[in-house]
Parts: sequence; C-alpha cells; structure tokens
Amino acid sequence: MLDELFAAAGAAAWGGAAFRRLLPFLSTGALEKVENLCPRPRTVLAAAFPYFAGERPGNLSLYARGEDYHAVVVRRLNTVCEALAEQYPGESFFPSADNSPLPEREAAWLAGIGLRGASGLLILPPYGTYVFLGTILTGAALELPERPPAPDCPRCGACRAACPAGAMGADSYTHL
Repeated sequence: MLDELFAAAGAAAWGGAAFRRLLPFLSTGALEKVENLCPRPRTVLAAAFPYFAGERPGNLSLYARGEDYHAVVVRRLNTVCEALAEQYPGESFFPSADNSPLPEREAAWLAGIGLRGASGLLILPPYGTYVFLGTILTGAALELPERPPAPDCPRCGACRAACPAGAMGADSYTHL
C-alpha cells in the first residue's frame, strides 16, 4: 500500500524508520519540539522527490525556479497522510518539508533511500542530490519493510570535482 501511495504522490523513493533510531541525531530542543507535535512518536516516513529540470541559463538555483518546494512536498505528502488516516483511525500524521525538528537527511538515510554524501547531502541515484526530502511523523506503529540504512558515500570525488566554490575538503564539505 505505501509503495503505491508514495508513487502516486510523485516520490522517487520512500522508506521508514522507527522514531527511536533518529534519537542520536536530535538535540534536546528538537526532541521537545517533536514531542509537542506528536506526544508519542513511533514512526518516521521519509520520501525523496526529484526536481532536476535540465540545464537552463541563469544563476538562480534550480530548486528555486518553480513553486516553493515546501508547499509542493507537503501537498504531496498530505495525500499519503490522508490515506494513512483512513487506514489508521485515531492516529495523526504530520507531514513536513525542511521545516520540522526532524533531521530529514538522516531519516532518509536510515530508511535506506539514499546515501550520505561527503557533500553533506543525500544522494539518490540516478538523481544525485537533486531531490527534495519530506517526512511524515506519526504515533502509529506502522509495519515497514526491513531495509538497512543506505551505504555511506563511496568517496569517488565527483562532488569535490563539481563543487564551484571549492568547499569540499579531502573527506567532507567545509562550512564557508
């Protein structure tokens, strides 16, 4: 069912993880915010939505050339949430896109949908880093497919070679 829901929402990949697996990535303040939103968090679903639209002239970031991705991703995730709410009466589902206390990149990695790149971004073949991430937080104990976390970056050097600002060090990105 979840495969079909996420595919219909336009996700290139999705996965889920028990909320407790995200605890090492949450600050105390972030955990408090999560618990205010969802008092008994159990499951986090993560989804990746590709956005690369080809090369176009200009110096505006590709992600900023269309409708605000926060609204687009949340709208798409809402369709999944509505279907899940019908399947799990009495449970709440909270979609977000880059605006919640959840560490989306780590949720996606733990869910097995993309690898953590040396650039600090999630890499999802064949889209590379051209994906928007969204999450759904719920207190429902959803049955999820068993997936190990995605592997870490193979350190091929492609992102370092492509970085126009030279912000990549030998092993990772550098905050400029």
